[in-house]
Amino acid sequence: MRTAWNEAPGGTTANPRGYLEPLPTTPASAWAGKPIPPREFIAEPWVPVDEVTILMGKPGKGKTTIAEQLLVAVAAGRSWLGSPTVRAPVLAVLCEDHPEETQRRLAAIAEAEGLSLADLDDLHLLHPFDDGEDDTTLMTFDRNADAGASTLFYARVLQRARQVGARLIVLDSLADVFGGDENKKRDAIQFMLLLRRMACAIHGAVIVIGHPSRGALSVGSYESGSVAWSGKSRSFLAFRDPDPSGDGEPDLDARVLEIVKGNHAPPGTMLSVRWQAGVFVPDRPGGGDFVDRLDRDAAARAAEEVVLSALDKLTMQGRVASANKGTANYLPKLIRDARLSGGFSDRALSTAMNDLFNAGKIKIGVAGRYANRTPRQGIVRADR
Repeated sequence: MRTAWNEAPGGTTANPRGYLEPLPTTPASAWAGKPIPPREFIAEPWVPVDEVTILMGKPGKGKTTIAEQLLVAVAAGRSWLGSPTVRAPVLAVLCEDHPEETQRRLAAIAEAEGLSLADLDDLHLLHPFDDGEDDTTLMTFDRNADAGASTLFYARVLQRARQVGARLIVLDSLADVFGGDENKKRDAIQFMLLLRRMACAIHGAVIVIGHPSRGALSVGSYESGSVAWSGKSRSFLAFRDPDPSGDGEPDLDARVLEIVKGNHAPPGTMLSVRWQAGVFVPDRPGGGDFVDRLDRDAAARAAEEVVLSALDKLTMQGRVASANKGTANYLPKLIRDARLSGGFSDRALSTAMNDLFNAGKIKIGVAGRYANRTPRQGIVRADR
């Protein structure tokens, strides 16, 4: 039944059609007897599904690099800094870097993961300005109506994400894709709702990379203008320098990834990382504080995944791995020397190897042959 708008309490909001459409509501009882849907993440607990994640940090600290490491991890089905990920195609809209710089970064990231660029078919890149795009804003604002509207570029980005099946979209940076006033609460809210619709449309996640305002940094915050940015996000991450040490000497290679606000994870969750050979790696196996406070099992699974992936690669190369620690071909040592460790220590890799033996996933078997064609024993997958 339609209700004339002037019959509603107050009767002060005009409707062009003269009526108020009833609001659809759902009684909670409608969920009775239905299974509770599990909470999903692209990278647990940092990047929840169907939500917008904001990644803030000072210029030049490595935000784009750490986001591109996530892109590679998801596209290749690898862990990200010790966190499990969902394997899926991904799309990156990179407004700040030229393709040559992205190629250099991705080559270093792939090498650190034991991959090559040829393995990244599911990582789709858009460099708008190099591809002839003059305007990369996703939403513009009519100041007379105080309302935002999505742009043609937004529709094209979403269309491409759907075409490739992307479940992760990274937007770099906020300044390039947001056409409003970062200090204006209503602008920020409307834009965040638009990005959330994008995330829901791909049943995935949208990460937008930004820079905190000088005013925010002066008071130890990583906001960018209005507090609505963090208020409307379900995961607000800061990528920053570590807190000053007692000796006063800054560690230029150290960074901290912190959940400043997390609706699906404890705020204050931190991961210490270090710059090494063109990528960031956890300071401790699986991520230190993250493991201690949140999910030790996730780190153990990630280490096992690294061991299995490295074993496959070593086997393809004809390199036989041993389980005996004192040998030159001890598996964790081979993994480290081949730069396939994914940031895990020898101790973490050794633990993962033993866990895989105990779980029956690897065993000692014929892994190769000597020059005289006699069988050579070594570590092999149990299912092959």
